[in-house]
Amino acid sequence: MRLLHTDTLEISQFHQIPPYAILSHTWGDDGEDVTYEDIRDKVLTTGKPGYSKIKNTCLRAAEDGLDHVWIDSCCIDKSSSAELSEALNSMYAWYQEAEVCYVYLVDVPHGSDRSVISKSRWFTRGWTLQELIAPSDVIFLDNEWREIGTKSDLREVISEITGIPVNILLGDDPGQASIAQRMSWAASRVTKRIEDRAYSLMGLFGVNMPMLYGERERAFIRLQEEIMKASNDHSIFAWMSPETNSGPLASSPNAFADSRDIVLVDALNTFDNHATVTSQGIQLTVPFMGVGQEAVGLAMLNCARSSRPGWFIAIYLRDISLTMRNFERVRCEELKLVNPKSFNPLIYPSREMYIRNNRPKIKVIPERSEICVLDLQGIRTNNLHFHAAWELSNGTLAAAIPKIDDTICGRILVSSTDGAWSRILLRRSEGRLSAEVSSIEPQRQSETGDITQRVSSQKRLSVAIQKKLRQNNLFWTVRIGHAPPECDPYEGIQFSQMMVLDRASEDEELLFAASHGVEQIVKLLIAQKDVKMNCKDSLGALIARAAEGGHLNVVRLLLEIGAQPESFDIERRSPIHYAAANGHTDIVSLLLARGVNVNLKDKDLWTPLAHAAARGQDLMVQLFLSRSDTSIDIHDKYRRTPLLQAAREGHVEIVKMLLGSGSDPNSEDQDGMTPLLFAARNGHEVILKELFNTGKVHINLAGEKGRPLLQLAAENGRTEVLRMLFATGKADPLFHRAKLSGLPLQLAAKHGHASVIRELLDTQPLDRKDGAGLLQVAASNGHAAVVRELLATKGIIMHTRYENENTLLHLAAENGHKDVVKELLTDIRVDPDSKNKEGKTPLHAAARHSHIEVIQELLATGRTYADCKDNVGMTPLQLAACHGNQWVVWLLLIRKDVDANYEHSRGMTPLRLAAKNGHAAVTRLLLAIGMVDADVQDLEGKTPFWCAVVYGHHKVIREFLKVGKGDLDSTDGSRYPAVWHAALYGKAAVFEELLNVGEVNLESTPASKWTLLHLAVIHGRKYSVELLLTKAKVNPQPEDNEKKTPLWFAANLGHYEIVEDLLEIGKCNPSCEDKDKTTPLHMAAAKGHKEIVRKLLATGQVNPWAKDSAGKTPISLAKRNGFRGIVEEFSRIDTAGPRYENSGNTSLSRQVSEDKHQEVMEKPLETNMANAVGKRMLIRNIFNKNKK
Repeated sequence: MRLLHTDTLEISQFHQIPPYAILSHTWGDDGEDVTYEDIRDKVLTTGKPGYSKIKNTCLRAAEDGLDHVWIDSCCIDKSSSAELSEALNSMYAWYQEAEVCYVYLVDVPHGSDRSVISKSRWFTRGWTLQELIAPSDVIFLDNEWREIGTKSDLREVISEITGIPVNILLGDDPGQASIAQRMSWAASRVTKRIEDRAYSLMGLFGVNMPMLYGERERAFIRLQEEIMKASNDHSIFAWMSPETNSGPLASSPNAFADSRDIVLVDALNTFDNHATVTSQGIQLTVPFMGVGQEAVGLAMLNCARSSRPGWFIAIYLRDISLTMRNFERVRCEELKLVNPKSFNPLIYPSREMYIRNNRPKIKVIPERSEICVLDLQGIRTNNLHFHAAWELSNGTLAAAIPKIDDTICGRILVSSTDGAWSRILLRRSEGRLSAEVSSIEPQRQSETGDITQRVSSQKRLSVAIQKKLRQNNLFWTVRIGHAPPECDPYEGIQFSQMMVLDRASEDEELLFAASHGVEQIVKLLIAQKDVKMNCKDSLGALIARAAEGGHLNVVRLLLEIGAQPESFDIERRSPIHYAAANGHTDIVSLLLARGVNVNLKDKDLWTPLAHAAARGQDLMVQLFLSRSDTSIDIHDKYRRTPLLQAAREGHVEIVKMLLGSGSDPNSEDQDGMTPLLFAARNGHEVILKELFNTGKVHINLAGEKGRPLLQLAAENGRTEVLRMLFATGKADPLFHRAKLSGLPLQLAAKHGHASVIRELLDTQPLDRKDGAGLLQVAASNGHAAVVRELLATKGIIMHTRYENENTLLHLAAENGHKDVVKELLTDIRVDPDSKNKEGKTPLHAAARHSHIEVIQELLATGRTYADCKDNVGMTPLQLAACHGNQWVVWLLLIRKDVDANYEHSRGMTPLRLAAKNGHAAVTRLLLAIGMVDADVQDLEGKTPFWCAVVYGHHKVIREFLKVGKGDLDSTDGSRYPAVWHAALYGKAAVFEELLNVGEVNLESTPASKWTLLHLAVIHGRKYSVELLLTKAKVNPQPEDNEKKTPLWFAANLGHYEIVEDLLEIGKCNPSCEDKDKTTPLHMAAAKGHKEIVRKLLATGQVNPWAKDSAGKTPISLAKRNGFRGIVEEFSRIDTAGPRYENSGNTSLSRQVSEDKHQEVMEKPLETNMANAVGKRMLIRNIFNKNKK
């Protein structure tokens, strides 16, 4: 990872990453931002608009004590595709691991209100989403680099702008949100390149993938495919788009704009069913429920809207091959909410399906294929079903067909409103396209009463085929209509639906005919081919489809030609299962007569009776129970019996029949649930009554998760169930057993079921301890009606103290439950000023958490002391000021009984607390009322103004300066005044703010022999030096009492950037001397600061042979201290410019060469000289030769 140094502005690569700050910003136009190449090549970039971003980022980071920053514009080598790909895949982690992230809002002027902030372009950019979420500490800065607030401070505003929940902004794992919800955060964001809309979301979903610029919208499809590999969250399909799209995946994040409230649920037990990408489409295993006659149904997803948590989200799919296997998404503009009462996953089990991807445009190779177009006049598109090879557009279907003679190019089935079917085969022969039409008349009753159906010899349909040449492509246009009017005996008859099948598959056509009961087409197709009726291929068994559709004649036909009545389809269900579930008693009777086992089990171990009981098929259940060989209590794989299924779904008549036939009313499933427990949980009172009437049910059984009957009813608010239970006279033991855990009443209190509370309390009184616990649960969860019910109950004491000695009023106030607070305050026994263990009142709690409505309720009683103190003397006003709750401060300040200057035991006033914690708005409000003492000092002698200086809150300082309450020359008992403190302790923004005031003392003070410029240099505060030189226009080379200048100190201490500023901005004399005639060059050479030596030599104004008062020159100091690199620098120059001898060497380089035997250039002199005398002799020898 490359990082930029805040002082030197040099980029270094790290493997062990030091602490760093990171910048989030919006890029300018091309060429405006400073690039990696600019920094690497040391190109002068101060003229670029983006330079100020780098400078100010480094300034702020240095102020926060950080030496390194990362900025995307200049820390990535974008010329390397490998590095760019690695950086984009690592971006989220880099932001997450940063110490702090600065968000620079270039379009938000200083002092703007929140409405301006919300319109910032930064909130519309794609990349800034992860830059907002990933870092834990985010600071927003306006266009003057002045702090607006932190992510925590602005959480409500940011949440409103972005749709991101507050808890995510405060650091919760974004993975808690559903995929759809996270996608919705990006729905309104844009990027310069289409692909970046996908790439900018990789970190948010924890996936990595290569960058393929040029793939456009395909990048977002790839992103979703990668997400599916790592997650079984079906909300990835919960999107809506008005675009025509038959694929399961969205084409852009825009489709998730209305998915902010989608949450995950596991009611369908489908979390283990991962969606996978296959060549046939997205493979998904979910429950599917048909909803219409157009092969359209609903695929249930494991997600819901938070406003309707019990209702499943479903998407519309169409069975494009009518095999319950291949689907396409339709009605993409809507999501369906499904009532769980109308959906039983055991009736509509999970199916393995393939949802085809977005179909690419038809590609035609003229040498090999041509286009066939079907004109769909008279057919509504919602009554049209077509194979994936065809594409629908503008009322026509088109497909590429091969240029091969004697092949079938299309198979079309058309039904009419009178019940007739027509079959059209499009066949290519001798280079032409022709149509073979056969029509099947509807069933009619003859004079003898026989039902007849025949293949028509008369032509019901007219098929017109035209050949056209368009844009070098050959088109065949096929128009299908009824026979011409002059010979049409079918006037008034319309087409009802059309099926365009796979041209090469008779199996698909056969399956469609069987599913729709077209007996003659089934006969026709079976006669044309050798059909293996018992195959278990992917299309499913024909007889199962016919039985499911209730087509008795087709079932009989298939049985007559050899179909096995107990054959299983791919779902391992047989015809009798389908017929029983759908109530087709005639087909079930036929199958039973053919010897089918009445207790035949499917893959979930469901019998036909179980299917009928779960689906509420009364007559079917009656049929099964009339047989002596029917086993009525067979368990499925969840150990559920047909009685359990019927009780769960609320089918009263079936429960009666099963109980009358001897079914066990106490049978338990694998979770311990019985028919009684299911009925109680789901509120089926009539079934409960039937079960009680048997006199055999056990009411003391524990159901799922060990929850007994009473607990299930209480938790789900089933008041009538409780009444029935108590009416049996058998509830007392159960009540006392459940009461030991306290769960029934607690669950009712937690979920706000006041009527359940009333019913339970009428049956059994509570003791004081239990009543107090219920009140705590109800008050903490905001259920005012339950609190009212409990308070009206005798024996319940409201004055119980809870954890930390909190009262009920404390709990409600702290959680912001206004209605509960209001309810409690209506009781005169409630003390609004009660204190907890810390001495805090409910008003303290509400003020701390900024619950305005609760505060208004407390103050409206007239019994609340607004200026009450806790154990350390903190008032509600001080708590609100400390946490920046501006409106609470205002609400309390307008009261006459609140002291705005009160100091608690630590000497802190409301103003000082606001200033110390950086709350500018609260500071402004306190100063505006005119009653606040802005000069009061705390125990450390600091005024509120000084608190803001010390903690670096320049926005707060600005508020003090506006009202003339900032004394720049004052001190807090330390050595320096405020402006000096800010400059020397890295509070750069504060320093700049104070310089804006005008006249400030920047020269030496009685406490210091140095000027502020001296001290800023000594402390290495580069940006303070820069501000002093550019903004304050101070003397760039003042001298202290030893004639040392700031340049002298910078060279001595190795501050290269400051040396550069002093020379270039301050125009300082590089050869200035102190009282000992020591120059900056002496100090840099002696300390080994090679870059500074080079910088000073480059000015051409320094003499490397200048002697100090001890006779030392810069080169002698470098040699003595063993700095070979600096000696090499000196070897390249002469004091009067390079004088070349005949050999081409300068005098100095020759001298160095002559002394090579001393290894001056190879090793530090300390290791080469035998003693100090030898060193002095060598140096003297060099000096003497050079003089000559």
